[in-house]
Amino acid sequence: MRTPNKPLPDEGTANPTSPPSPTDETAADIGGNAPAAPPDGDGPSRLRELETRCATLQAELAESREFFEAVFESSPDSIFLLDRSGRVLAVNRAGARRMKRMPAALTGRNVFKLLPPELVVRRRRWFEQALDTRKDVQFKDEHKGVVYGHRLSPSFDERTNRVLVTAITRDVTESERALTAMRASEARYRAIVQDQTELICRFLPDGTLSFANEAFARHYGMIREELVGRRFSPTIPEEDQRSVAEAVERLSPLNPVVTFEHRVLREGGEVEWQRWSHRAIYDLHGELVEVQAVGRPITARKAAEEGLNEHREFLRQIIDTVPNLIFVKDRDGVFTLVNRAMAEMYGARPEDLIGRTGRDFNPHEDETTLFRAEDLEVLDSGQPIFIPQRAITNARGEIRWFATVKLPLPGKDQLLGVAVDITERKEAEAERLRIETQMRQAQKMQALGTLAGGIAHDFNNMLFAILGFVRLALKQAEPETKLAEYLSQVQSAAMRASDLVRQILAFSRRSDQERRPLSMVPLCKEVVKLIRASLPSTVDIRSDLDDVRSDVILGDPTQMHQVLMNLCTNAGHAMRDKGGVLTVGLADIVVGPDSRGPHTDMPAGDYLEIRVGDTGHGIAPAILDHIFDPFFTTKKPGEGTGMGLSVVHGIVKAHGGVISVRSEPGQGAEFRIALPLHREPAEAPTGGEDEAPRGTEHILVVDDESLLIQMIRDLLGGLGYAVTAFDDPEVALFSFRARPDAFDLLLTDQTMPRMTGAELVRTVRALRADLPVVLMTGYTDALTPETAHDLGVAAFITKPVVETRLAAAIRAALDAKRSDLKDAKRNDLKDAKRSDLKDAQRNDLKDAQRNDLKDEKRSDPPDARRSNPKTAQDGAPPAQSAAPPPETPEEG
Repeated sequence: MRTPNKPLPDEGTANPTSPPSPTDETAADIGGNAPAAPPDGDGPSRLRELETRCATLQAELAESREFFEAVFESSPDSIFLLDRSGRVLAVNRAGARRMKRMPAALTGRNVFKLLPPELVVRRRRWFEQALDTRKDVQFKDEHKGVVYGHRLSPSFDERTNRVLVTAITRDVTESERALTAMRASEARYRAIVQDQTELICRFLPDGTLSFANEAFARHYGMIREELVGRRFSPTIPEEDQRSVAEAVERLSPLNPVVTFEHRVLREGGEVEWQRWSHRAIYDLHGELVEVQAVGRPITARKAAEEGLNEHREFLRQIIDTVPNLIFVKDRDGVFTLVNRAMAEMYGARPEDLIGRTGRDFNPHEDETTLFRAEDLEVLDSGQPIFIPQRAITNARGEIRWFATVKLPLPGKDQLLGVAVDITERKEAEAERLRIETQMRQAQKMQALGTLAGGIAHDFNNMLFAILGFVRLALKQAEPETKLAEYLSQVQSAAMRASDLVRQILAFSRRSDQERRPLSMVPLCKEVVKLIRASLPSTVDIRSDLDDVRSDVILGDPTQMHQVLMNLCTNAGHAMRDKGGVLTVGLADIVVGPDSRGPHTDMPAGDYLEIRVGDTGHGIAPAILDHIFDPFFTTKKPGEGTGMGLSVVHGIVKAHGGVISVRSEPGQGAEFRIALPLHREPAEAPTGGEDEAPRGTEHILVVDDESLLIQMIRDLLGGLGYAVTAFDDPEVALFSFRARPDAFDLLLTDQTMPRMTGAELVRTVRALRADLPVVLMTGYTDALTPETAHDLGVAAFITKPVVETRLAAAIRAALDAKRSDLKDAKRNDLKDAKRSDLKDAQRNDLKDAQRNDLKDEKRSDPPDARRSNPKTAQDGAPPAQSAAPPPETPEEG
């Protein structure tokens, strides 16, 4: 193969492939002439120098040829070295292979004769252009589906005027296809960009637009050609310009993309919102080359967002206004939505709870564990659950009650919870139950009062009969005998039974309290004496009653007796198993601003303190606040009703006092009662049974109990009175109408069939206004001492009553009448003396005396009754001028 760097002979050389001789090349290298003969003496050395230099050049030339040949032959492109006519001077293996011939078969032949005819004209034109212009020419052509790229590089040797053309051909089919595809793609994407509704542009760092799509130009009413190459910016409000500048300044090679929104002022003052994404394009050195911007108008979306935000804010206001707890949780128990009420329960803001769980705010693990189990149940089952009441501890440590419903949210692994605070309702329910309980207790009390009132009348009548007959029996019995002792015990039991009835009535508030100055020392001693008999010998009683300056209070003896008996009975019950000491004491206390103790909340003043203590088992702290509640008891069934201490509390309060208790389990208990002292002295005790006042007057007795009729007749008859008794008030009234002046006093019961005592009194006093009346009652809530006084009743007595009190009331009523008569006469005399008509006065006195004599004649005179003992004792009425009654009254 011919080396490419070997000089080519001119066209027409016989052997163009034979390389030139070295001598010729050497000569050409030094000027093209044969060396001159060296001068004498220097010829041999000069010749050796030239030979050495020639050998060196030949070696370098050989090395250069090898290098060129390696490059020439290793090129994948076809390389032809052509002369001016197109004759092939040299060709590499790639070119020969493309021509499907050996290199030697191509050398020396005209290349245009080796080409297909359809290629010759085009390629010859480009070849001649290269020769004429002596510049490189590049072109492409295609043959049989293969695209070739050609480069013709002419070279001109000015010494020899020789022109050579290097033709390099490359198969560029694939690259041409890729280029075509790239161009098609570029066109396609350019069309896409142009057809986009988004506003797309590119601008240089100085703001000059380098590209703008049709949408951009159309949006601003301009032409693309007018925009490209100039700086363009819409009118942006000043405050938005600052935000845009800040966003663009954030662009960097590490953060080349930024997105922002701003407003644009359009013609006509219209404000438009736009959203832009800027991408910065940097070169290899990190210098900003260009910025690509993509934007779109978002005014409608902005309006929709504002509407949506307003709607969200409206919904937020709604759920925050709702006082109920509203929350949304995911499967992990994380809050995704809470309202203000929910947050405030945990002492936080709604945003503080978002993204956190209830355990972060509620330290009570028992509550949060239960919540978690309920949440998972709702999410796993897909069914709502309702919890009617649940206790939740809030941030202040308060326990609030809630009714909660939890529902799964469709399409989400979340649940919605709504909790309604029912604490007030629950408290109201508890209060309602408490009030209902109180009402039931009140109804029980009312029922007890009704029962007490129903039986009080009959029971008091029986007790009255017992007391009366016992008194009559005692008069017949020999003193100091067993019979007299037994009768006294019966009388005492009857009196205690009478006190019991009064206590029941007082407790049920069906009778008035009879308060009077009361000395507490004798009463306490009496209670100690009574309680001693009922306590076991293991209980010791100690009293401290005499070291007080004053022991007088204003109180009801029966009720205070009941208070002491109840407290002492309870104390004895507390010591019945192991025994102990019962202490009853009195003390003077003064309550003032500096006072200490259990009575400091009372008004300042002097008080008498009653103390009842024991050394029993004490009272548990859990029940200490309930011991005064009605029907509350710690005793076994049948041992107590739970009414004792409640009665004590009520009586003490009604007397203006306070009661307190101090107790420790196992250390006993002490009750203290403080009652206001009374400055007046206590009433003197009533006289003995023999001190019952006597009389001889005629008494009309009316009572529907025949047993009482007999007892009263015998009792009053024994005191010297004449008694006419009836067991029917209508018969008694008939008898009185027949002889209104025959009786000195009316003693009647209140509760009777067909006519009450009050009705009888009204009728009788209408007939005779000066008749003294003593009204008795076993029990009535329709008549009080005040109303009885308004009827003109001289004495209002509650059954049962002892002989002395009954006799004293009768005697007082009769004596009051006599005193009234004397006063009336005395007043009449005074009036007469004041008159100048002495004769008229004298006549009036005579008439008055005459009338008095007539009245005495019409009635049974006391002397006559005394002269006929049988009639006085039997109570037989004197002769009556009126018709006899329809049936015989029960008389002696």
